[in-house]
Amino acid sequence: VSPRIPGLITKIGFEVGQKVKKGDVLAQLDDSSYQFDLQQADAAVQAAHSHLEEAQNGAQPEEINQARTAVDIAKSKLELVSGELERAEML
Repeated sequence: VSPRIPGLITKIGFEVGQKVKKGDVLAQLDDSSYQFDLQQADAAVQAAHSHLEEAQNGAQPEEINQARTAVDIAKSKLELVSGELERAEML
């Protein structure tokens, strides 16, 4: 058995010799790095939204476009990190 993602095992969900079936949780990986990445991505989205709001209140069109791009990038990273965390939690 091999996890889809690397990580440290924090919990074993079975005893030696115990029968397991498909869908049973065999082990839990440490997700602290994913949680940290998720918090950083969420903060980046919030900062990008804040910057966009500031830009919309008197900025040049190119500054507004840059701020919108920053929001889109931050949202994409948040979605990626959220997906990684969900995959880690399912293992």
